[in-house]
Amino acid sequence: MARKYTNQKKLVKYLKLFLVALSLIVLVAFGFYLKERHDEDVAIRQAELAKQKNTAAKIRFHQ
Repeated sequence: MARKYTNQKKLVKYLKLFLVALSLIVLVAFGFYLKERHDEDVAIRQAELAKQKNTAAKIRFHQ
């Protein structure tokens, strides 16, 4: 009986360790996803600003 109990304790210990490792992997992956998404948003904003500046320059040039 005691042996079975120690095996269960080991199993629980490794299960907790596995869950912590899995949680860290998920958090890191989510962080990379957010960074990638932020970089895309910044690139889109920069492209829109460049387009607006280009349009404004064309308007000033033609006046």
